Amino acid sequence: MKQTIIRNALLLWCLLLFGFAAQTAAAGDRMVIKPSHHSVRVTIERLQAELKKENIPVFATIDHAANAKSVGMSLRPTEVIIFGKPRLGTTLMQETQTIGIDLPLRVLVWEDERGRVWMGYTDPKVMLHWHFIKDHDALAAKMRALLDRLTNEAGSL
Repeated sequence: MKQTIIRNALLLWCLLLFGFAAQTAAAGDRMVIKPSHHSVRVTIERLQAELKKENIPVFATIDHAANAKSVGMSLRPTEVIIFGKPRLGTTLMQETQTIGIDLPLRVLVWEDERGRVWMGYTDPKVMLHWHFIKDHDALAAKMRALLDRLTNEAGSL
């Protein structure tokens, strides 16, 4: 009996790990993907609260599922929150305007087919590299630390 419980728990853990690895692999090396312990809507609300604490303006949220519904289609809950610091973004665009396609920053929050909720964002190091931003390692690390802090808080219990 005890062995069966341990074996089932180990099997469940492996399946969850495989599921996360599959999600991560699907995004390639350009996205950071993390689980959330909340619904998509609550995760977005928690992200908004964290951004407010950091005094970072939210420019928009896009509810892809609502947009799909408006044209008679269905989509699991999927939302994007767009935010940033205009001073930093402008400084980056003064160096290379093409980064404007990837700024302001955004976090995608979605529910997968199993009902699990995930958060994903473009890895800042990859983003800055794509746009040939010089000496980008320190800046990318700061951006990544911010995004990690925001998503960790939003997705935690």
